[in-house]
Amino acid sequence: MDPSSGIYDPACGEDGYNGHTILTAFHTCHIQVYYNKTGVTGGVSRWGGFWGIIDDDLCVDNGEYIDCQCSQNLCNSHLCAHCDFPLQ
Repeated sequence: MDPSSGIYDPACGEDGYNGHTILTAFHTCHIQVYYNKTGVTGGVSRWGGFWGIIDDDLCVDNGEYIDCQCSQNLCNSHLCAHCDFPLQ
């Protein structure tokens, strides 16, 4: 989400995103959709990592963003629509 980052892509917040991708042996892909008191802010982070067994339907609200996970290659192109967002 940092525009000065070398991997920043302004289209990252689009549903169906298929821009900057890296195929690796990651076990988990994540989407973080940021929100505030008025709803979704448009900020989105997409990334992958090595974590244990995941739940493809899991939605975690940390108070600043909703994090949803998936376990297939390039599966994090959506915007966590299956999650309940606060204040919407």
